[in-house]
Amino acid sequence: MKCRYHLLGIIFLNYFSTTLNADWPQFLGPQRNGIADKSTQIKIPNATGEFSQLWKISAGDGHAGPVVVDQKVLLHHRYGDEEILEAFDSNTGKSIWKNSHPCRHSGSYDRNLGTKSTPTVHDGKVYAYGIGGMLSCTNLNTGENLWNIDTARQFQTAKGFFGRCSSPLVYNGLVMLNLGGRHGGKGAGVAAFDCNTGKLIWHATDHEGSYASPIKAKLQGKDTAVFFTREGLVGATFGKLGKPLTAVFDIHFRPAMHASVNAASAVPFGKNRIFASTCYGVGGGAWELEPSGKLRELWQKTNVLDCHFATPILYEEHLYGMHGRQEDAMKVRCIDPATGNILWSSPGMTPGCLLIADSKLVILLESGELVIAEAKTTGYKELTRRQILGTGRSYPAISEGKLYARDDKKLLALKLN
Repeated sequence: MKCRYHLLGIIFLNYFSTTLNADWPQFLGPQRNGIADKSTQIKIPNATGEFSQLWKISAGDGHAGPVVVDQKVLLHHRYGDEEILEAFDSNTGKSIWKNSHPCRHSGSYDRNLGTKSTPTVHDGKVYAYGIGGMLSCTNLNTGENLWNIDTARQFQTAKGFFGRCSSPLVYNGLVMLNLGGRHGGKGAGVAAFDCNTGKLIWHATDHEGSYASPIKAKLQGKDTAVFFTREGLVGATFGKLGKPLTAVFDIHFRPAMHASVNAASAVPFGKNRIFASTCYGVGGGAWELEPSGKLRELWQKTNVLDCHFATPILYEEHLYGMHGRQEDAMKVRCIDPATGNILWSSPGMTPGCLLIADSKLVILLESGELVIAEAKTTGYKELTRRQILGTGRSYPAISEGKLYARDDKKLLALKLN
């Protein structure tokens, strides 16, 4: 009897784990690495076929991507002078709940003045960061607002070229942002807040905010938050649950020109290593964290994998990413992150972002085209290309065999299998 209960427990845990992994709860997916769960399958349509569209609805302004948890699609978008966090039924597109707050952001290099940060869902709560600097916490099931922090007012954050943007990293009882502010006369370039109350727990650096989102990496055996700020790479290790972080490294890595951004998140790889990339004549680079806490540069090169805004994806020890400026034709590239050697480069295409599912590259271009290609080191091979949306720039989400994607006006769901 004891063995029977043990077996049932294993089955239940495996099912529960699979169910959780099938969600897409944050920027770049379940593990924040751009890779869909292993149960995802992609069936390539024949020459005259299309991916089956399940639903398509109107969406407000913004570039924030959707997230999917517990059969709900969460979208943070803007209508007029309001930013709206809204939950939709993942099977029908029907609105379940929404809440809003005023948005004062105006004047930008970008004509799209909507929300740019993808929300994060953790432990039944939705953490969202608005273009005007409002950090909010909302009950996933009811849509009840639990707390708000107006970071623009409390921390004097600058709106930058395109408004405020940092998809929250939630871990160890903390909500972390690339903030670019000040508090108590000291820098709050990066900051962490209590998940339950919104109370400021930790802040560090005088760095300006960037458009890259923080990630978590295992470095020298410690869970470490890595921020790619406007000035460079900042690392801090986690302590006890809900307690302040401990700063480890802070290095300069940014373009010299003022009219520039760092927008692609850092990517951990190998053992104790980090890759980061930007454009504007800087390019990509790799560093290794030594036991002393010092980052040792492995290489830094231009025209290898210069990422303007899309975060590259580490898959089977290689990086796949979008190389080049948005003003030019971007190329998909595969590189060896340990050396910076280019394995292959695709033909030029419109700007876009990239994920990996079912051992395939899933590329959503600003033109609204969905491109599926092989995720192999042997070369670029396109499997299909379909027009699914109008123009836009947002990461899609992949959950339970469905692709959820948006453009500047619409949000849709496609069946991939």
